[in-house]
Amino acid sequence: MHMFVTLEPQEKVVLPIHYNHIVQGFIYHSIDEGLAERLHNQGYVSGGRTFRMFAYSRLMGHFKINREAGKIVFTDAIRLVLSSPIVEFCESLATNLLRYHEVRLGNHIVRVKAIEAKQYQIDENTVRVRTLSPVVAYSTLNRPDGRKYTCYFQPGESDFEHIVRQNIIKKAQLLHGDEALFNKSISVTRMGQSRMQIVNYKGTIVKGYTSTLELKGSHLLLQTALDCGLGSKNAQGFGCIVLVNKKNNPCR
Repeated sequence: MHMFVTLEPQEKVVLPIHYNHIVQGFIYHSIDEGLAERLHNQGYVSGGRTFRMFAYSRLMGHFKINREAGKIVFTDAIRLVLSSPIVEFCESLATNLLRYHEVRLGNHIVRVKAIEAKQYQIDENTVRVRTLSPVVAYSTLNRPDGRKYTCYFQPGESDFEHIVRQNIIKKAQLLHGDEALFNKSISVTRMGQSRMQIVNYKGTIVKGYTSTLELKGSHLLLQTALDCGLGSKNAQGFGCIVLVNKKNNPCR
């Protein structure tokens, strides 16, 4: 399910350029406390990896960037897109946002102007998607001296497709159990150019890529990718996607 949230600030909203952790905090504070603790502290575990099963976009709207100060200033309505296959998460978020009307985003109080939920059902084996936040695909490798380093991959590279594919399969297995074992075929193809985005998340540099991608595979895996997000670090603000040219898609 996708949720489209519009926030209306009472004044200019000034955030650090690297604000992912602020949006993440906003989300956790907007769902029921028990659910937030369960997702944050436990999540869903598969193969040594922990998945929170939600993704979210960059903040969208009219803004100005002050690079010297390291700030981004939003001057009008702010839009945020979230996706998750977990009904409890979506219902909790919508209920609380509608109940409280006003919420905190960083140091600012903003009004919840609108919230819209849409369930996009995948009924074909090929879809095109657009990234609303960068997709992250990486491997942790060892240097000759034993130190570890992170290697990031971009759309169009075979390692990118392999890592994203395996990530989707693990999420599908958590959601659908053994059924996912029979739906392992999925391809990820870059359509046009991709753009690297570098994000400082709580002191860690993360590299991701925005692009339009074509996904081919079973309905189950495509639905998993759309709802959960692509790639790694979804709950840190990466890998949120929407269908391209889907009717009634607010982000098309």
